[in-house]
Amino acid sequence: MSNLIYICHIIESEDDGGMARNRAFYNFFLNKNSKIYNMYHSNIMVRLFRLIVFIFQILSYRRKKIFIHIGSIFNIFPKFILRRKFGIFLLKKFIIILAKKNHLIFEINDLPYEQAKDLDLPIENFYEEFQNIIFNNTLKSKYIFASNQMEKYVLEKYRIAPNYSQVLINGAPKLDESLGETMFMKEYNLFKVKYIYVGTMNKGRGIEELLTLFENRKSYLFLVGPDGEWLLDYLEKLSNIVYLGSYNEQMAMQIASQCDYGILHYDSSKFYYNLCYPTKNSFYIAAGINVISTQLKETQNVLSKYNIFLFEDFQKWESIIENPSCYFNKINNIEENTKEKFYWSTILNNLKI
Repeated sequence: MSNLIYICHIIESEDDGGMARNRAFYNFFLNKNSKIYNMYHSNIMVRLFRLIVFIFQILSYRRKKIFIHIGSIFNIFPKFILRRKFGIFLLKKFIIILAKKNHLIFEINDLPYEQAKDLDLPIENFYEEFQNIIFNNTLKSKYIFASNQMEKYVLEKYRIAPNYSQVLINGAPKLDESLGETMFMKEYNLFKVKYIYVGTMNKGRGIEELLTLFENRKSYLFLVGPDGEWLLDYLEKLSNIVYLGSYNEQMAMQIASQCDYGILHYDSSKFYYNLCYPTKNSFYIAAGINVISTQLKETQNVLSKYNIFLFEDFQKWESIIENPSCYFNKINNIEENTKEKFYWSTILNNLKI
């Protein structure tokens, strides 16, 4: 029996930023011959069976290293249970028991309370207490954070000693050159310059602002990602903005590699966007394309030294996208030695377990 336990939730049908990170960690622990518990299954009966087996086994472990992704806790203790005081009580007891008998390591890629509060998402009544339980400094647990700013914020707020934490930013896989060029991209030759945004297309993510900015410009804007069907009617009469659909990570990266510039337009006035390091940063780098980005604190702190992103307020983007060569002429091309720093294989080699 392995001394290393990994608790995760892998949803095969999803391939967005958060799930891409989950899958990278999953593959890492798979290669470490760890005991892996995937707490998600589309069949509710299978999920329930897995949960029962998991509870009996996990509570019997002693002196194990238990690595748990924060999001997987919501599969062990669903939100409808945590909304009740008894549910929070059970979670607290569960974590305390595990921490007393084992060495707990939490993988933190999001902070539910701060994320919901800042991005106008529903705020569950248990979010604050949930985080108080996870970040209880008396547990002597360790934490892996997805960004430096998130680590700094949590350590200060919950008074956790720095030696109990580590930062592993979101990475990307290496581009699979064997896929070759996607031929359908060659159909789009009306305009010379190609921009691309890769990510979830939900309304409220600033997609509408991007459409307004690029509408009827003399350059392409390609949109790649799930949940973009609502765009089709809007884009029907536009020749320069194209929703290509949703693809797996490698195919999306292949498409991006045939474009000129990536787009990262998160609202820099939002606290949470400055706290995070978006997965698409490393995705664009691995695809080998420079990026126009809003002035996000964590992104700038990590990437400024490479001079491969152009950071500017969104209000000034109009002149940039019309004449990109005037602004990107001092930005470095992305070489392979830079890409390597952002591959998951490189990042996860630094994981201390």
